[in-house]
Amino acid sequence: MNGSSPLLEAEDSLFFRLTTSENLREFDGLHVIVEGSLAGTDRLQVEWIGRQAV
Repeated sequence: MNGSSPLLEAEDSLFFRLTTSENLREFDGLHVIVEGSLAGTDRLQVEWIGRQAV
């Protein structure tokens, strides 16, 4: 979390702001898989998010 905006760091060190009406605080600091569509160069409209098995 970056303030009130969820921020995703991808494996290739790119960052994306996640756009969703869901509260994503439960995923803060976890490895996740996100499905969605790009809504700009640095925004991802989240359709689904879940924990990644590590």
